[in-house]
Amino acid sequence: MALSVDPPFDGYIFMESDPKKCTALRALAGDYPKRSIDVQCGDANELLQRLARKNWAAHRAVLFLDPYGMQVAWDTMRAVAATHAIDVWILFPLGIATQRLLQRDGNVPPGWAAALTRIFGADAWRDEFYHVVQEPTLFDRSERIEKTATAQSIASFYKRRLRDEFAVVAPNHVLLRNSTGCPLYMLCFAAGRPGRGGDI
Repeated sequence: MALSVDPPFDGYIFMESDPKKCTALRALAGDYPKRSIDVQCGDANELLQRLARKNWAAHRAVLFLDPYGMQVAWDTMRAVAATHAIDVWILFPLGIATQRLLQRDGNVPPGWAAALTRIFGADAWRDEFYHVVQEPTLFDRSERIEKTATAQSIASFYKRRLRDEFAVVAPNHVLLRNSTGCPLYMLCFAAGRPGRGGDI
């Protein structure tokens, strides 16, 4: 769809880790000989952070991030935001990944906890998605951890994190659901710098 836009973008960069899909993208590029297309095969976090380190003073870009799961690290989002020139559409994994890692009793395995911190950029998710419930007992009070995370609260938390880095984050987002109505992804938008009107 992006390649079919008229007038076209000045250039296109496709990043993909799967070599077979890189081959398919290069074949697709052959169908658009008049477009400037660069297919890069590798880890998108490394490729995007390298791209973000370039001089963006005279350039703008639109980035569409479509991960399979929790691959996009917060360091990558921070690097993209630091360019002040790249606007981002991101499909953020809700039920398909994040929600599943947030255990009901708060006992999140270390590897899962590290993955959540990597995608949110901080371990503040612990306080955001869990709270301590105090229950009276016969002689004293006991405490237990209770999960409070919902698709909407996870989406809201991630957007607040984006606002710490990007100039503007669109107030609205879209929840993409499966056939049973369960939210799988959130589609949201963040701008590298405000528009001429100061907002989006």
